[in-house]
Amino acid sequence: MLLAMSFFLTSASSALAQEAQPARTWFVQAGASGNGTDASAPFGSGAEVEAASAPGDVIVLLPGGEPLDGGIQLKQDQVLRGLAGKSTRPVLTNSSTERLGGVGVLLASNTRVEGIILRETHASGIFASELGNTTIQNVLIENANIGQAIARPGFPPLPHGGITLLTGQDAEDVSALLRDVRVLESTGAGVTIAAEESGAHAALSLVDSEVLGGAPFQGSDFGVAVLSSGKNSSASLELIRSEVAGRMSLGGRNVVILARSHSNASAVIYQSRVGKSGQDGVLGVNWQLPARVAINIIDSIIEDAAQSNVEGTYLAFPHEQADADASSMDVLIHRSIIRNAGAAGPVGPASANVVMTASSIPPGQPLPVSPYTLRVIDSDIARSAGAGLMVGASENRRAADPGLYDILVRDTRFIENGVADLIVGAPAARIDAQRNCWITPEGPADPRLEIYWTEDNSGIKASSGGPCDD
Repeated sequence: MLLAMSFFLTSASSALAQEAQPARTWFVQAGASGNGTDASAPFGSGAEVEAASAPGDVIVLLPGGEPLDGGIQLKQDQVLRGLAGKSTRPVLTNSSTERLGGVGVLLASNTRVEGIILRETHASGIFASELGNTTIQNVLIENANIGQAIARPGFPPLPHGGITLLTGQDAEDVSALLRDVRVLESTGAGVTIAAEESGAHAALSLVDSEVLGGAPFQGSDFGVAVLSSGKNSSASLELIRSEVAGRMSLGGRNVVILARSHSNASAVIYQSRVGKSGQDGVLGVNWQLPARVAINIIDSIIEDAAQSNVEGTYLAFPHEQADADASSMDVLIHRSIIRNAGAAGPVGPASANVVMTASSIPPGQPLPVSPYTLRVIDSDIARSAGAGLMVGASENRRAADPGLYDILVRDTRFIENGVADLIVGAPAARIDAQRNCWITPEGPADPRLEIYWTEDNSGIKASSGGPCDD
């Protein structure tokens, strides 16, 4: 009995000692050949530091004459930290698929990456296939996904990019904080978070960051994308004091918020700028119904999209009317500037600063009879080559948009929009655009409206007041 008790106590003490082991710090540098325990004797590869380190350890990447190739795979609770030299931060790359599928940093749960440069990775600069909570800070990613790799096949395929974060089957509430991060010229996508398993909830925050430029790949060309799919799943974005611009293909979109198949997707864009794009600035999409999207744009500037600066839309995949009734597209624009849609590019007069409409994708399907809500408060809608605000179908559509539109615009200035201030092509639209200011190059004027497919205009009201009286 005493022997058994002694064995139990010894084993328990050993287990507790192992659990209480402090985190170790490991060092790695391109071209080195040390044992990794000191900055003067770093490991020379990611594979070596992976083999030696344990969950919770700190990995320090030292600057060297060349980038550290091959990428690094983190374990749970690890920190990857760059130790800056006199002139630059250390550089990490992964030039082929031989290790980690070409990913620069492969995340685990509760990991942190800070103070490094990721350059010309074959696939994503930073990637998670089963996202756990993560923080990425003071990181520069340049020319990621040069191998034009696919992160998730399917329809549509999801490309790798600068930072690609996917939830796993067991995901519940996971989050990613990106602070002081710059993602430049990534192929396919800049930053993506996707909650695509039933019950998954994923939140992405970009704070004081930039996502700029990049080339298209297999029809994908977006700066920041938030995607949700699956029953009771959700994905959300906070874009705070940040800039997203430069997705310039004909299908280029800077910010995409997409929900499908019983899921929710949302975004808050605060004190940020969304700039030039080849198609849309901020796009909300309900892909397959039922689905719900909510976008709040506050104290921000959305400008220079070739087609629409802000758009909320439903796609026309086959659905039951009950699914359409259970869906929603809600957009709020408050104290913001939405301007210059269509100023560059081929769309021109067909552009609009703000659009709420259904999309004929796939073709040949009836458009959803679904609810839309738009609130534009104390904002500027300025200098579109086409419309300031378009609701429903434009004149070149073959039929009216059957959507159920609830639109309120108040204390807002419509400034020198090219074709019209307000275009309406939806018989069921209810639009209250009273107490606004309507400005032409000659000065304040009456609102310029174009109304199609609608015999009874009693639900459309527009008048001056508010900022025009100041």
